[in-house]
Amino acid sequence: VEYYVDGIPYSIDNSSPYTCDYSGEGAVTIIVRPFYAGSDLDIIPTEAAIYYVRTDGDNGNDGLTNSSGGAWETIDYAASTAEAGNTVYVNDGTYNETVVVDNTGTSDNRIVFEAINHKQAILDAPTPSTGTAFTLTGKDYITITGFVITDYDIGITLTGGSDYNVIDSCKIYNNETHQVNIYDGSDYNTVRADSIFGSALGESGDRRGEVGVRVYNSSYNLIEYCTIYNMFDDYANGDGIGFFQDSDYNIARYNTIHHCPDDGLDGWSTESSGNNGSYNLAEYNYVYKIGYDEDDAENLGGNGVGMKTNYETDNFIMRYNRVRQCVTKGISDEDSDGDNTFYHNVTWNNGNNWEIGAGDNPDLLNNVSCGVNNSSGYFGTKGNVNQTNLTTAEAYFVDTTDFELADDSPLIDAGNFLTACNGGSTGTSITLDSAKYFIDGYGLITGDQIQIA
Repeated sequence: VEYYVDGIPYSIDNSSPYTCDYSGEGAVTIIVRPFYAGSDLDIIPTEAAIYYVRTDGDNGNDGLTNSSGGAWETIDYAASTAEAGNTVYVNDGTYNETVVVDNTGTSDNRIVFEAINHKQAILDAPTPSTGTAFTLTGKDYITITGFVITDYDIGITLTGGSDYNVIDSCKIYNNETHQVNIYDGSDYNTVRADSIFGSALGESGDRRGEVGVRVYNSSYNLIEYCTIYNMFDDYANGDGIGFFQDSDYNIARYNTIHHCPDDGLDGWSTESSGNNGSYNLAEYNYVYKIGYDEDDAENLGGNGVGMKTNYETDNFIMRYNRVRQCVTKGISDEDSDGDNTFYHNVTWNNGNNWEIGAGDNPDLLNNVSCGVNNSSGYFGTKGNVNQTNLTTAEAYFVDTTDFELADDSPLIDAGNFLTACNGGSTGTSITLDSAKYFIDGYGLITGDQIQIA
């Protein structure tokens, strides 16, 4: 038996019942060779199932119609049933349950869990501060979109090698520890356009939420377009985004992070572990008021650093970020062992705009540091840094929220080229002093323009 869609062959199980897994549109051609065909041949195309969940449903239903007599009652039941290619639509309401996804999708057939009306389907912990709203263990190609998740221990956990999953357009807040926890070799996941925070600004009561998005021992993950704030862990370890312990090739971009007591973005690997956090990228993030609580009062229980690398972190790139009004430091390369690179960042009116630890050797290029008492804003002992940095007491901004330069700013066209060709270039081969400036994503396909071997 041979199976084609629009003339393209697809694999088929050449034993009865001769099934082929394909989802999509196209002209289907099936060729049956005499050696394999029996006296009868039934061609039965199947469609990807759509299931529904609603608070007045029943898990004894078939889940196929959006009515009380057809829909399921719990998301967890749907998660135990849905298979590759299936979509589960969840109606408005509050669901007091924990959800464990039992099956895995494929690259062509994801399993999708989506709130029919975004931010109107609410997962609220059955017992406050316990459990996890969604748990994926070794599950791939799952999409979770449009939910509100609150009052658990952890909002969403991806673990045990859960890869290629997407968390999109959710509101995840006031969970006890991590809002999103990606760890134990879970790679190529995307967290996008989510609102992630501890207790809401202005709320009274306990402050909760250790890390907004925690990536631990996992690589090639993408965190983008999220708003993350008010993360608290007894004022000690409240981070917006953390790339921890042997987490490599991750990207954080276009995020807004503010009012966290410890670090806005923390690139951290312990000095004793020997595990590098290598080749991570942070770009186009807007970070402010780190080290302040929700009432703009200084809180020094944490570090109060906008963006940080330290210890075994190496080859971290921070570029095009804006960091302002953090209590202790704007950007810190604190005792890192690696060749980290910082360029085209703006730091303004932080306690100290920069810290370069003793013995470090980062590249700093075309950064703006201003709005502090000393014009350079450096703190600590600088290593052998590339000193093409723009450090002025008055940069002439239109305003210091978006850092648009005024027409008469001395910083206009004041930067230098990031790198140059060197004498090793021959024929069609161009050798650069540093190819790092051309890298966009370090191998993460959705972020790559040029990939360097």
